[in-house]
Amino acid sequence: MQRAWMVRAGRDGEWEQDALRDGMVVAAWPGHLGDLGLYRNRDALHQAVADAYPRTDVVRTRNWTGQLWKLADEMSEGDWVVLPLKSTKQVAIGRVTGPYAFRKEEPEGLQHTRPVEWLRTDLPREDIKPDLRNMLGSLLTICELSRFDAVGRLGRLATDGVDPGTDKPEELRGIDTVADLAKEVEAKGPVPMTIRDLLALWDAGSRNSAVVDRMRADLAGYGLSTAPPFTDGSIDTPIRVLSIGAAPETDATGGETAFHLITGGGEPAAGNTSETTDGAPEETEEIEDTDTATAPEIGLRISHLLSAEHELLSIALDGDVITAQTTMLDSGYDQLAVVDDNGSLVGSISWRSIGRARISYDQPTVADALEDGDRRAGRKDELLGWIDDIVKTGYVFVVNADGTPAGIVTAADVSERFGEDLRPTVVLEEIERRLRRALTVFSAEDLYHYAKQYKRSTIADKKRRGQLRPLSPDDLVFGEYYNLLENDEAWERLGWRISQQILLARLDEVRKIRNSVAHYHPDPLSAKQIKSLDGLRSMLRAAHSDARPGGGAG
Repeated sequence: MQRAWMVRAGRDGEWEQDALRDGMVVAAWPGHLGDLGLYRNRDALHQAVADAYPRTDVVRTRNWTGQLWKLADEMSEGDWVVLPLKSTKQVAIGRVTGPYAFRKEEPEGLQHTRPVEWLRTDLPREDIKPDLRNMLGSLLTICELSRFDAVGRLGRLATDGVDPGTDKPEELRGIDTVADLAKEVEAKGPVPMTIRDLLALWDAGSRNSAVVDRMRADLAGYGLSTAPPFTDGSIDTPIRVLSIGAAPETDATGGETAFHLITGGGEPAAGNTSETTDGAPEETEEIEDTDTATAPEIGLRISHLLSAEHELLSIALDGDVITAQTTMLDSGYDQLAVVDDNGSLVGSISWRSIGRARISYDQPTVADALEDGDRRAGRKDELLGWIDDIVKTGYVFVVNADGTPAGIVTAADVSERFGEDLRPTVVLEEIERRLRRALTVFSAEDLYHYAKQYKRSTIADKKRRGQLRPLSPDDLVFGEYYNLLENDEAWERLGWRISQQILLARLDEVRKIRNSVAHYHPDPLSAKQIKSLDGLRSMLRAAHSDARPGGGAG
């Protein structure tokens, strides 16, 4: 029976290009396990894993064994495999073509492999419907995708890029309006979802000011709010929709403060549940203010860079340094959050601070190895106020109002976000420059002639009122590019050997994207929007270089 799997290529995607180039999936496992094919059964492999990681608890070593056994024994030729690409935020899909192979001479991250024929390496994550896409958020390196007809849907995605599944996660099916959501909250209590799922109830894909105002008004009208606020965090941040009159929960494992506390023995502790003596949770979570009079957000906040994909690992203040080191080796992290008995963040520990402590102490504790300085930012802190600290130290921890850790923002997160914001601006600038240069074929009178055919044209309006100086392409607004290129006579004069219909469709999409970029909101452009920008830029580059001599486009 054909099955489907997800296999990551390193915690930070460091082996992705090797996997795609060499046609394989890899289990980027550190440690000297040797050829997995030599172990006669799963128990034998577990013993080897336990021997390789003697300080790791049995729960974790059995989990690792299960993942490695899937690669070595359970996968079969013809199975589908998905590789989430951290470098591009896209997804690769392929088929397993052969048995497990141990590549002894390769680095540890490239030794345990399966051959794969990659059929698609640039699928936008957004093209995968939420139920299947959410399964790719597993923190496991290797896992089976056994629900939601993953096998059949991956086949369609690989061949034609279309996911035949539903747009809603299973637990949200039947919730199509805010009224449906209110009924679900009344019947079952707080409803977990992502900010993206919530936006979909308003047919919105991003949080601009108009959308946020409408959502706040509608939620308030039904007596609903969210915790944490839906204006915080990235668009895929988990939230809970709850009744404003209900006491919010503090769930240390799946709510706002989602982190794992590593105790001296290496096992996850229960964390801080903030429960009162009668079992009712205290009101410690921040809730979205649905008062429509609330001023709109201005600028980026720290919380906008928090990612639902990042696991925040913590260690107790009275823990031991060996556990901290092993946890950082296992996770690939350079630092851990340090929390007290109440689960509140008290500082951090890093390779640098551990090295310093080992010079000063024979057997340093976590408390001895705390980093100097306060690296705790509030969720509502402005990002710009923390930029210098993040660049200098490489990271800052983000805390909730009650002092518990909410996540971490690194220099890489800041770089990625500013890249996401800057790239569309640069591409849009090139698009406009190319359009204006191409339109120099038209004289001022030509532009007047074409503009007056459109009643809503600002050019024609100013011309009628006598307020227009001699006209050039630089005077056109973006919508007027569309009006001009829609005119068959003008299009013929350009001499472009590309489809007028396709270019106009892209130009209209980009017009809307340009408006979105010009009016600030905290969510970066989607992969589809970026594709529209790149597509129009490619057309204009080709059209300009391919224009007929004398056609005026050069």
